[in-house]
Amino acid sequence: GTSPDITTIGTQTCGGGPCEYLTVNNGLIGPYNTVAPAFTNFSIDDTWKPNDRVTVNLGLHYDNFKYNLGDTTQGASNQPSGAAARTLWQNSFNQFYCFDPVAGLVQQAAPTSVTPCPAGTVAANWTNQSPSSNNYQAWQPRVGATYSANPQNVFRFSWGKYEQPASSAFQQYNNANYNLPVADQAFYGFGFHSPAHQIFPEESYNLDFSWEHQVRNSDLSWKITPFDRNTRNEIFNVLLDPRTNFVSGINVGRKKVQGVEIAIRKGNFAQNGFAGMLSYTYTHGSVRFDTLPSGTTVVDGINNAITSYNALTQAGGGSPCYTLATAGGPGTPTACGPGTIANPYYNDAPHALFSANSDFVVYNQVPGNGPSAVASSYIIPHVAALVLNYKRNKWAFTPMLQMSAGGQYGSPVQGVGIDPTSCAGTLAGSPTGDPRYPFGAPGGSPYDASTCGASIVAPDPVTHQFDNFGAFREPTQLTGNMQITYQASPRITLQLLAVNVYNRCFGGTQAVWRTNSNTGCWYTAGGQYTGNFYNPGDVVQPFTAFPYQPTFGNVFQQAYGGQANPFQMFFSANIKI
Repeated sequence: GTSPDITTIGTQTCGGGPCEYLTVNNGLIGPYNTVAPAFTNFSIDDTWKPNDRVTVNLGLHYDNFKYNLGDTTQGASNQPSGAAARTLWQNSFNQFYCFDPVAGLVQQAAPTSVTPCPAGTVAANWTNQSPSSNNYQAWQPRVGATYSANPQNVFRFSWGKYEQPASSAFQQYNNANYNLPVADQAFYGFGFHSPAHQIFPEESYNLDFSWEHQVRNSDLSWKITPFDRNTRNEIFNVLLDPRTNFVSGINVGRKKVQGVEIAIRKGNFAQNGFAGMLSYTYTHGSVRFDTLPSGTTVVDGINNAITSYNALTQAGGGSPCYTLATAGGPGTPTACGPGTIANPYYNDAPHALFSANSDFVVYNQVPGNGPSAVASSYIIPHVAALVLNYKRNKWAFTPMLQMSAGGQYGSPVQGVGIDPTSCAGTLAGSPTGDPRYPFGAPGGSPYDASTCGASIVAPDPVTHQFDNFGAFREPTQLTGNMQITYQASPRITLQLLAVNVYNRCFGGTQAVWRTNSNTGCWYTAGGQYTGNFYNPGDVVQPFTAFPYQPTFGNVFQQAYGGQANPFQMFFSANIKI
């Protein structure tokens, strides 16, 4: 419609006449997916027994993972004029958005088509085009063998290639809103410049060998199984909406997992007397990041953040002090004096960058900071379980003990600090003795944190380093349960199960953010970390005081919950009819 009373918008005129307003969106918003998987597979296998002791299994598996993609040019099916609106928003995005290849972020330019992108950025180039389908094919040979040396010793071997398809939702993105480029912009820095994303299946090569041994004239036996797995196209999650835990995924690199499983059994649980089982698994995992479609790796984004911080140090060319930021722009380098912003990072030494050719601890999400950040590995190096049993006629008493230990956490981008060029005010006094200036300052005035409008990734204020993946060890968690069984009759069995009779956490890296043994069982990124965004005398809540904190529950793609669970008791009766 038009408004006869409005003929200008700010400093712009509407051609001397009434301004016209066009509705170019419908108010709907929310992702939806119409990708239809059409998978085809077949396999052939054969068993060969050259003699009584040797059995060989040979197999070949074929997969065709086809994802039929939708038409994103029209908008939702119930939206008229969807094609024209989608074209308008695509053109608008490319006209008004700029991409910073160093930060890997898309940012909106000034609201005028004649304003070029700022220096160091390029105009966005997003296109609303998708192929009819994404198609991935794979042949997967597999072999297994068993050698029975004698009644007491059996050896097994297996090797195979396996393909795990990515979620169909990862292949293409659509939204009820016409403005599809903005809904898809989280992927722009990874090199995805259209709603269709080519996410390959994870391709793994698995190898294991086992030795099964029964001690002669004894009820003692064991099984030892070393294993090795190498995965290409490892998928990390990309968190899109922390409110709903809505995630996507991208291929990031190559994962290696090695370890050994040991199982020992003594006695017979069905007979009177004592019996028990002990199992232990050791797992070591690492990932090496490959080049993304953008031409960068996950490590490049981390190094860009470290480089930006180093640029504020003396050796990196930073200024000891900055002028106050104004509405006209950020502060600029200046000689130190009263009323200038003392640079809290100036005296820090530059920090080394990470090598893209290094192996890193495996996470399940691209590292970041903020409320939804993840900074812990889902691989637990040490997992053990002990089950004991004493049976006396109709009664059976079964205590159980479980242990997990050696988990790792830490993130190089978890620290946060003020950008000294964004501060518009200072405090009285000097930086000497100010806890926000751990490296001191050559002069100037301490900043007023309430006037600082921008942040940077900064070192962990406790370690004064950009923490590596897995820099810290999680506590060991020990859990004890108890089960009592009574065989009332051949048809009725009564069972009492007490869970978490004992549940405690101990050990791990001793750090200032550690809490007690009941709530501090798993640590990860702090959701609302304060950093140095405070003034001396401010009360900083413990929950926001440190870059890491315990997790409570299994949220934001965390692999494990962070608390010792409460005691529970269950009673059941099994009746055979």
